[in-house]
Amino acid sequence: MALLRAIGRKRWKAPTRPQTFIDVFGEPADHSVFYDVPGMIRQNVNFQNWSQEELAKHLGRYEGGVGVTPGLAVLIGDLGIDSPIALDYRKSGSAPRVLYLRLDGWAEVAPDIETLLWRLGIDWRHRAVVQALRGLVGLSSTPPPAGDVGR
Repeated sequence: MALLRAIGRKRWKAPTRPQTFIDVFGEPADHSVFYDVPGMIRQNVNFQNWSQEELAKHLGRYEGGVGVTPGLAVLIGDLGIDSPIALDYRKSGSAPRVLYLRLDGWAEVAPDIETLLWRLGIDWRHRAVVQALRGLVGLSSTPPPAGDVGR
């Protein structure tokens, strides 16, 4: 999986440019954390067993938007308190889309993890696929600056 490869290569890190968060997630980050494998395990142990009601209670609000089913999602990071980034496996067990919980609810930020990695400037191998998709999903044709990922 592309995400595990990025983690193994120590590339799965929050961008250093604040504008990247706005370009990719639609809003700035507040103390972002991109989880390593042990962090993902810690974050998902309880989350994946929550009901929709428990999730709403934890967040203190109805999560709205496209929603998320905790048992079919994996938290991979967050942009601040109660602002998780999740892989959503409801539509595909092999190519989950990437969701982010904005103030107005869950929103798709990438059709798959490879596209998210490309948009964040983490992985360039899937550039041809992303270029083909950009017209369909409104992605910018301009990649993020090289070296945007935190060290």
